Amino acid sequence: MIKLMKLHLSVGTYFTSILIFIFFVFVLFFSSGNSNLSIAELIVRHNITAKIVYFILVFSPITFSLFSKTWENTFSIPRKILLVGLAAFLASTLYSARYGINTGGLFLVCSLFFAINQRRIYKPDKVYYWFWAYLLVHIISLIWTTDLQEGLKEFRVYLLFFTFPVAFCFFKLKGEEIDRLLLVFFRAATIFVFVSLCCWIYESSRMGIPLTDWLVFHKKLFANQFPYIIIFDWVGYDHPSYISLAYNLALAVGIYLLDKRNTTCKINIFELTIFALFSLLLTIIIQSRIGFINFMVIAICGIAWLLRKEKKYLYGYICLCFLLAAFVLISFDSILKFSQDQPRAQQYNTAIYYIKTNPWFGTGIGGMTKVMTSQDLALKLGYPFASQINIYPSNQFLGDLMQTGIFGLITLTGMLSFITYYCIKQRNWVLYSLILSFLILMLIEMPFFLLKGTTLFVPMTCLLLQMQYRKQIE
Repeated sequence: MIKLMKLHLSVGTYFTSILIFIFFVFVLFFSSGNSNLSIAELIVRHNITAKIVYFILVFSPITFSLFSKTWENTFSIPRKILLVGLAAFLASTLYSARYGINTGGLFLVCSLFFAINQRRIYKPDKVYYWFWAYLLVHIISLIWTTDLQEGLKEFRVYLLFFTFPVAFCFFKLKGEEIDRLLLVFFRAATIFVFVSLCCWIYESSRMGIPLTDWLVFHKKLFANQFPYIIIFDWVGYDHPSYISLAYNLALAVGIYLLDKRNTTCKINIFELTIFALFSLLLTIIIQSRIGFINFMVIAICGIAWLLRKEKKYLYGYICLCFLLAAFVLISFDSILKFSQDQPRAQQYNTAIYYIKTNPWFGTGIGGMTKVMTSQDLALKLGYPFASQINIYPSNQFLGDLMQTGIFGLITLTGMLSFITYYCIKQRNWVLYSLILSFLILMLIEMPFFLLKGTTLFVPMTCLLLQMQYRKQIE
């Protein structure tokens, strides 16, 4: 048998087995309809209990994954505080942006405390300068923005491109510590997906809807609500694209940890397979099209990554992927409809119209909202109403060109190109998955316009860039 298939009764195996057991107990218990109140109503009624549960969900993966022999061999108290702060932040990125900001603040304080204790600051990574250039362009655009108040409000999102890279200049992590932190993120994602599926079972029972009715590959409402709104009531954030982005990244992390050699951070095929199946099930239930695409891309590329040393199997697998690609091209018309629905078409046309009038400088941050919600412009373009919900073009490249002009687009493409070069040069599989997932998302969203996008992308990139120093540190 291939070594990959050997199962060891590790912590991960016990951890995953317990979750599977609880999951099936949930299925059996709620199959007869034992629930009355919705998840949202339960959280309102038992607010303090809900906060305690959130705390347990964020910190339980840390106890499973971080406290190990590596932890015991770390004698520095400030370093332990730093690792706990960073681990808590990574785990919380799966939840609402509010939790991410709160734990992000905790991590920034921990990193500053560590720097003061060590009395040392490290040279910034070259990618950080691209982060700061991107931020600088947005700061300068405040000079000509048509809505300074809105611009200052949006500025807090872009400020993360400064604060997190600075925080990562305060320390350098060892290879074992980075792997431990990634293991915390993977286990946190496992818990997140598991709890979300339990909420699905609970709500399905409460609403009297058979579980099989949720397994569709088209948009379907339940009680006049989208399924992701119902299922993610417990999270406090329900955007399926960003939520699936986070746990799909955890799948890439799991593939990386499966491929580890001679390390206590290695997971086994059983743990990864269960997580992959549960993630795929959740993605289908919440009807996230971009989540499904991201899952398939990471899964396909991940298998190729695992087979990279088995040339005979790899060539056969590549042929199979070409057949799959041919099938996708045949289905191109249905895929094209994904990004060309009426709301997105209106956003694109509005953005393109404005870009033609001011391609060099754009609206400035804050000014884009006025243009996108302008009723006069909507009527001029032939639309009866202006968009009042989606206040930005659902495309990162188009949005930056509209907001900060050509200079903003140059810094964006330069930053992404430089990170892509780094991950290829360093053969950093997780960083490659991160940048690829965000590039796919950027075609239909503006992740850097929202806190949920920046709180995942910037710190995770900074963490993964430290992998290139692991041999020097050790």
